[in-house]
Amino acid sequence: MYEIENTGSADASSIMKELSNLASEKYDVLSGKTMPDSSPLLQEGLQNYLKSLKLFNEAAKNFQSKANSMRGIELIAAIDHDASFAEAKKFALQAQKNYYDSIIKWNESVDSQFKPIDTAKPISIKDWSGLNLNMKNDYIASVMLNGNTFRSFTPQDLTARIDDLIVTGQAKKMNYSDIQQLVDLLTATEAVRTGDFLRQKNKLYANENIPQVPFFFH
Repeated sequence: MYEIENTGSADASSIMKELSNLASEKYDVLSGKTMPDSSPLLQEGLQNYLKSLKLFNEAAKNFQSKANSMRGIELIAAIDHDASFAEAKKFALQAQKNYYDSIIKWNESVDSQFKPIDTAKPISIKDWSGLNLNMKNDYIASVMLNGNTFRSFTPQDLTARIDDLIVTGQAKKMNYSDIQQLVDLLTATEAVRTGDFLRQKNKLYANENIPQVPFFFH
């Protein structure tokens, strides 16, 4: 999308074709996967990812023939308002929420003292600071779903940036009192990058009990 918007010479139709093919390839890979019956949230998440990829494939394919006839900015706007792309993002964000919900279930199984919070309710910075990493990530997955925040970073990347603002005192200096304010600031300014969690992990989360999932470690 960056290439289409910022490079006048970009072959947009070719890019749409590549995106369509990539979604198709990922769909084929995931369609051969199964999740255990003991993890209904993971099963639901897998199905939502499959629905998402199918829609991404179809939506990108539909744009191939007309992409080169539109200016980059116009094409980006059309994609942003396309119903199929919007639905694809929705299913992906729902799948992401399913995944982080399953981590909460895991946390409950290994820690009898752990009590989940309602991720649908607003939370203050003070209350946020008392949560463990798993709960913070699940809360952010909910915020991303409800806000239709479809980005390349993971919930833990956004969590790490939020915690960094709090720990360094920047949130207090800005007189922010709730987490949604920090989310809005960070996403609006594109201040979150893939890998932010791993860069802050040892500093902020050295003593956290997290599942042995690859993207938490490398």
